[in-house]
Amino acid sequence: MKPIATKSRNDEGNSKSHCFCLHSFVRSWPHFGFVALLILAGATTGCQQDAATAARKVTVPDDAKVIAEGTGTLKYRALQDGRIFVFDVEDQLVDTARHVRAGQDVVVDPASNTATLDGRKIVEQLKVGHTHRLYFLPE
Repeated sequence: MKPIATKSRNDEGNSKSHCFCLHSFVRSWPHFGFVALLILAGATTGCQQDAATAARKVTVPDDAKVIAEGTGTLKYRALQDGRIFVFDVEDQLVDTARHVRAGQDVVVDPASNTATLDGRKIVEQLKVGHTHRLYFLPE
């Protein structure tokens, strides 16, 4: 790699030749990249909570039907394909919205802090004592 020669004047007015080698700059670049990565990581840390909250701000469509509501365990077997919405009434937030097929079972169990679809966890942060409402929107 060919160095780039530059000239500058020092404080005494003497001309001094400097050698700026692109190679030495590139070798120091990973340090700049690492610092930039740390800054970016610090700046986005607060976004994780915002993203989680934003994900819960899904709205229930007006034409979705209430199929179950209560503070205890809620169960529903889909009679047709569609979308199921698990809604926290006190927080006014959708805990999850999932596609379901006819015959699939949805169980909302605040006591175990979960909601499941055919036995697979789809929510792990239900609030005990809150009223939950299940909505269904057919396809």
